[in-house]
Amino acid sequence: MKILIADDDPVSRKLLELIMTSYGECGTVENGKAAIEAFKTAWENGKFFDLITLDISMPDISGLDVLLQIREMEKNKKVPANKRAVIIMVTGSADKDTIITAIQTGCNDYITKPFDRDTISRKLIKVGLISPSEASSQKEEKRSVKDDTKAEGSSAANPVRAEENIILQAVKDVIAAFKKGKIELPVFPALIQKIQDVLKVPDTTLDDVAAYIEQDQVVTLRLLSVANSVHYGGQGKIKSVVQALTRIGMKDTQGIVSTIALKSLYEADSAPVHTIMDKLFLHAIATAHTTRALVKRLNEKDGDTIFLLGLTHDIGKALLLHATTLNLLKKDKTQEFKMDDILAVIQAVHAGFGGALFQRWGFVEESLINAVSTHEAPDLSANAPKMILILYLANMLTRRIGFSLFEEQPPEVSDVMQLLALDETEIDTILIEVQETVQATISSI
Repeated sequence: MKILIADDDPVSRKLLELIMTSYGECGTVENGKAAIEAFKTAWENGKFFDLITLDISMPDISGLDVLLQIREMEKNKKVPANKRAVIIMVTGSADKDTIITAIQTGCNDYITKPFDRDTISRKLIKVGLISPSEASSQKEEKRSVKDDTKAEGSSAANPVRAEENIILQAVKDVIAAFKKGKIELPVFPALIQKIQDVLKVPDTTLDDVAAYIEQDQVVTLRLLSVANSVHYGGQGKIKSVVQALTRIGMKDTQGIVSTIALKSLYEADSAPVHTIMDKLFLHAIATAHTTRALVKRLNEKDGDTIFLLGLTHDIGKALLLHATTLNLLKKDKTQEFKMDDILAVIQAVHAGFGGALFQRWGFVEESLINAVSTHEAPDLSANAPKMILILYLANMLTRRIGFSLFEEQPPEVSDVMQLLALDETEIDTILIEVQETVQATISSI
């Protein structure tokens, strides 16, 4: 069975995907326009969707409008009623009028949030896509895996476990609390913005920049440590920020200060979470320095901005991880959850959360918010901004040198390299430089 899931709520979309994967091949989109395009593309390629789930309240085109357009396309193509896609609407409320409208427009059934595997299987039986025996076999398989887990004393890889549902709900609770302003957020380091602002002023001196840096004792001490490291080795001991600026250079100092200032956002009390946070921070540093090397090679502008995006592109993941683990601990202090399971859920929603976080922090430039919000799956066409292409490429290239939670490199990397007119030899040279710089950075700060 070929399935399309359209839902702007990333947590609901992920839960539906996890459940539906048991029944067929799933594709997911986050808005109505993308759902219509996916339907058209599938039709043109002769790979029709058997089942489509549409969230009623999507921001660009409502689920009802998508439903209407799909039914119109099927009608125009003279698709027999028994060959049309089964469409199930997904709604956050059981509003009678909306449901009646959806049924009259041509949907086969509806699901009310929150839902679970049993709800989905009952609906699929009702619309004739699976038989009761298939639903039962899924239950038996789930029960069998659970029994085997108890017998062997180990965790089994079942697509949808009770633990995963708990994690999904915990992430959803965090996002809901964030939207309502009921979650305590860390403050974005003001020092980063101050330095950016002072560097924009004509005739800025080293003393001007040093005065801002010296307001933060921790940053000052670490910057001096970096200036005295082997990587920036020179004659004489560096004892002042002005001397450090002279030795390191203004651009490198700005990057180092930003890195040091942001480190506090990757702190955690729990040992398992702390380990992941260290890896995320290392990935952020590597991504930032890869963007800098790419900007230099391509002779692009806005290098400082892209460097900052490299440092912060995954900040949504770090803060979601911290808040979700605290949420899970409050729910059940006795149950242990696998970090891999938590990260798998967060991976699906962290980019959008990061963009919303940027807005909450007061960033107003739409290009920056968009870069963070879409960094996992951005527009990679020839018309895409260079900033987006560079950030995406840098993010993915860190996988080649071991500075990422992932190892596999998506095929789109080659396309982006082609768009930026970069070859493998140039990339290899850049990554060698990045490895050395990252190692020097983490050993100094």
